[in-house]
Amino acid sequence: MRTVIHNSGLILIGLGLSLGADAGDWRFASNVSVEEIYSDNIDLEADNEQSDQLTRISPKISLRGEGRHLDVDFSYQLTEQRSQHDASRSQATHQLSTNGQAELAERTFFLDFSGNVSQQSINNVNNAGLNENVVDNDNVDDVYTLEISPFFVHRLGQYVSTEGRTRWNKVFNQSEQVEDSVSIENSFTVRSGEYFTVVPWRVTYRDSVVTEDGQDDQEFSSLDARVSYIINHSYTTFVNLGYEDNTFDSNDSDVDQNSVTWSVGVAWTPSTRTLLEALWGKGAFGNTFGLDFSHRSRRSVWTATYNEQITNARSEQLAFAPLQSLLVGRNEIVSPNVFVALPTLVNEVFISRSFLLGVAFRGQRSDASWELFYNARTFQESEEDERVFGVRLGFTRSLTPKTSFNVTADWEQTAFRDDVLDGEDEVWSIGVGLTKRLTPNSSLALRLEHRVRSSDDANNEFTENNASLSWSLAL
Repeated sequence: MRTVIHNSGLILIGLGLSLGADAGDWRFASNVSVEEIYSDNIDLEADNEQSDQLTRISPKISLRGEGRHLDVDFSYQLTEQRSQHDASRSQATHQLSTNGQAELAERTFFLDFSGNVSQQSINNVNNAGLNENVVDNDNVDDVYTLEISPFFVHRLGQYVSTEGRTRWNKVFNQSEQVEDSVSIENSFTVRSGEYFTVVPWRVTYRDSVVTEDGQDDQEFSSLDARVSYIINHSYTTFVNLGYEDNTFDSNDSDVDQNSVTWSVGVAWTPSTRTLLEALWGKGAFGNTFGLDFSHRSRRSVWTATYNEQITNARSEQLAFAPLQSLLVGRNEIVSPNVFVALPTLVNEVFISRSFLLGVAFRGQRSDASWELFYNARTFQESEEDERVFGVRLGFTRSLTPKTSFNVTADWEQTAFRDDVLDGEDEVWSIGVGLTKRLTPNSSLALRLEHRVRSSDDANNEFTENNASLSWSLAL
């Protein structure tokens, strides 16, 4: 499995070197950190807590390039962890995020590609929160994703443009509890050109098949059309009409796998920095609503989204990016990193209703962020329900030109219902830290954290305190 990822990665790197080495803006950054962690309940147990001290060494690299024929963003981090008291807690973890686009034929033929390596919870019932993979854990799975998508575009004057795309992707799960899967999707889109300035339109046909070891194939086909009416430079109304023909295992009588779908909506764009779009209609599982809002000012970024869709765990795994690039500038406001726990890793379709809200502020000496997430999932074959709701707060203050203080607070609630379990877990944590810049390229950070999980199942409860001291060097 890792050999496949490795070989595919070499192909993508070779493609990038051949297309982008001759021109463009290429930036590279790297760093290494050494961290000592002490925990008074290293295994997050309800009883028989054990303390341990861990040493972590984490080199990280980032590459970002914009060439004549290639755009790419790549980050990789290796974390080598050693335990002072129990060799079974020693491990190495890999995280990788990469995506890019290559222009193979000028303005005509392109190739999108992406790949990720991450650690994800197998079952949210036993999810211990955002830092669960600090030690080896039976509930953590190494997940590898790879996607390659060639596509062509063609314009017919100022009247019509077309796009044909094939999307191939594979999700590899290290755990034997979750099967690997492959998907192939073909799509074709016809959209209006510049001639239709007042009434733009679009028609898309999409067909995909998901193949999983030991499971029936999941098939999804749809034909969608959108017609918009631009009232003025700020307001646009639109109508969507479509038909879905899906085939997947389901015991939910409320879901119509073959159905007509429709929605109506409005978009408000008073400036290039602000977008608000809302829609209402009927989908395969009943009435549906959608919301997309974003606003960026000189010192803040606001985002809010709500969507309802039929999807599966692998689709969310493909969209998950575990690493942030080192090449984010100090003066660049990063969009709020709204975190949603990925679904329990099962090979079945579910209905997802997701709401995300985030705000990030940047001042002269202080940064602050507030993030809220909610996701309700109804699994179609097992008829299990899973609900995840949480809030994250972060604040950083520069005390001196070389010293900063930060505080974070996280709260996450997971509710679940199936034939065996019916309960609720809550995990909350609070952490404080100090960071001292030693030289222009190095810094020292001290952090203290307290975490508690309460649960309807007493065996899943824990309380943990940890302290860490880390040194980081930009190379």
